[in-house]
Amino acid sequence: MGFLIKLRILLRSKDLIHNFFLIAFSVALLYLTFSNWWYGILLLIYLGYLYHQDFSRFELVVIIIIIYTIIISINYFKDSNLSLGKYDGKATIYEISKREDYAKVILKINGEKVLWNSSDLELRSGMVLEINGEIKEVFSARVPYGFNEKNYLKYQRIYRKIIVYDYQILKQRSTIFTPNEMINDYYDRHFDEISSSYLKALVIGNKNDLDDFDKKRIGILGISHLFVVSGLHIGLLISLMQKVLSLLKVSQKHQTIITFFFLTIYLILTAFLLAVVRVFVGEVLKRINKKWGLDLDPLDLLSINFLIVAFVLPLAPFQYAFILTYLTTFSITAARIIIYKYNNTHFGSAIISVVTFLITFPIIINISGEINFLSIIYNIFYIPLVSFIILPISLFISFLPFLSPFYLTLVKGFSATLDLLSRISFLRVKFPVPNFLVYTFYYILLLKFLGRWEKDLPLRKVLVIFIIFLVVYQNARFFHPFDEVTFLDLREGDATYIGKRFNQVNILIDTGETNNVDLFAFLKGKGVNTIHYLILTHSDSDHAGQASEIIEQFNVHNLIINAYDDNDNINQITSQLGKTKLIKVKEGDILNINKDIIFKVISPGIDYQDTNNNSLVMIGEVFGLSYLFTGDISTQVEKELIKKYDLSVDVLKVAHHGSNTSSSEDFLKNTNARVAIIMSGSHNPFGFPKPQVVKRLKENIDMVLSTSDYYTISITRNWYTIKIKGYNENATFGPLSGDP
Repeated sequence: MGFLIKLRILLRSKDLIHNFFLIAFSVALLYLTFSNWWYGILLLIYLGYLYHQDFSRFELVVIIIIIYTIIISINYFKDSNLSLGKYDGKATIYEISKREDYAKVILKINGEKVLWNSSDLELRSGMVLEINGEIKEVFSARVPYGFNEKNYLKYQRIYRKIIVYDYQILKQRSTIFTPNEMINDYYDRHFDEISSSYLKALVIGNKNDLDDFDKKRIGILGISHLFVVSGLHIGLLISLMQKVLSLLKVSQKHQTIITFFFLTIYLILTAFLLAVVRVFVGEVLKRINKKWGLDLDPLDLLSINFLIVAFVLPLAPFQYAFILTYLTTFSITAARIIIYKYNNTHFGSAIISVVTFLITFPIIINISGEINFLSIIYNIFYIPLVSFIILPISLFISFLPFLSPFYLTLVKGFSATLDLLSRISFLRVKFPVPNFLVYTFYYILLLKFLGRWEKDLPLRKVLVIFIIFLVVYQNARFFHPFDEVTFLDLREGDATYIGKRFNQVNILIDTGETNNVDLFAFLKGKGVNTIHYLILTHSDSDHAGQASEIIEQFNVHNLIINAYDDNDNINQITSQLGKTKLIKVKEGDILNINKDIIFKVISPGIDYQDTNNNSLVMIGEVFGLSYLFTGDISTQVEKELIKKYDLSVDVLKVAHHGSNTSSSEDFLKNTNARVAIIMSGSHNPFGFPKPQVVKRLKENIDMVLSTSDYYTISITRNWYTIKIKGYNENATFGPLSGDP
């Protein structure tokens, strides 16, 4: 009882004022520890610091850490109670989010959320369905640095997916998401497609309908935060509303009531966006602070806000939307401390832009793998343009749809500026995905930099260290001591990455199907900026679908294709090469990359009049092992190769994703391979690899590894050994003998 009384006194104590940030920081470190246990070391160091500084505060922080640990653990380690497999029964649509050609539907089955990607765009929340389907497991990332769907859905309390084969609508109910759907429908009915997409993005935070090119340009310019409902947006709305109420001589008390009523309605209309939740809680805290005279400063209020939302929504802090909304608000709060000594408003805006850029820098890198340093300048221009011109006009136009032509002209002009500025590639820099050490060192340097800036101390030394650190970090690939051949487990198609240690050579064989974002995440996450050789075995979209985008986003020195590829797909790719050199090869050609990487092309020698059979087939001597890369050849080509070549290799890349059109028994026997790698594509619609092919492979080759089982598969070489490893739970198969 004595401890509880002491704790109650401490919670009421004025000593706690201005120290809520210390508590929030400890909880933030706790969340990071759940993602990476290394941060637990920082948390212990921090607690040790508090113990020596003030034991009473240490006690308070420890009890809060214990409370949050219990709450987070209950939610973080929760799993589904639904059985995998066939499901016949009722389901209620809890929430629905529409894309261009499908709807992301969250069903409630037996009280549990389940994700269904439906092609029916007429579905509505509250519909009760009778469904026939199959409940599926949700998988984690299948490619290093790739999209982790399991965690992404878990943080929304979704643990299962479902494929629905048939359904019947039984009845329709209203839900808390019905108003959001109604306002989306209102914009779609009364405005043209372009105007509607901008209005929905700016007014209610729905970016799903924005043109893909505009989304990409907005991301490149670093102004994505302007297209989410933010505190600045809502603050402007509240300010306009309160000015109108003041003109109408409404009392302060009634203004407060009307303001909270408006925020509640807006919270519902935006489908409870995290940014609006943060602002709502912030407004409540500001009123309490003022009424009770607590003398809480903006940093205290933001810290309490964080603690409340994290307590109520314990998985929200793992989401990027939450992280960015609080980091951005924290950046503005921190920047104002520096701004106070400047009277020039424009200079203040520049400081906010710089500080926000610096504080959110590693998070943006983690999301996109690229940073645009010019975004500091772009934000100085776009923040007032969007916040004080386009947003108010959007609100006004929302009630006057007959002015839609005027609004369309405005957004087309805005889109034109995006297009113009996004073409500027200067100071757009790719960075590897930051790890624990990078995050820690970066923020220590940043705190040092901001602290000296605030106190008007010389910045030269810390700025030089900061720049050196960023240069070394950006070129981290030059310090990578391993050679690797990595077979990526993309959603559809093939892509194989070959990297020579210390960034000497980067080779990409095929690019997979279009919209395979994991390929770009993998390359950017590794810090690959230059691809010395892009080799396309053939022009089918599941092998060359992203070639043009790879050439656009990376510095590609050479594009290698087979000499008989001549169709619209390949011609479109080769028409956009720029400085990339085009090399056409056929049977008998040698690609002598360096002493560790040599490819001998053994097919095609003739035009088979078939893109699969025209695939480049290469025997590669790569990092001490021999490989046979087969593209999508059929048994027809296999028979010819058996007659003409010694096909003995260490590693066979199985042809055509494990299709039964390839991998004949004679061919497999002639390879004498020790390892066979099947790249089937995690979402392929053809049932690859075929069971009979897998059976043949296992009868003729000792080690048969499929990306369907082990996800991305890497063969790495250091100075001593060669190892083969699957990304799924880091399954290791090896070491293999070879010449390191």
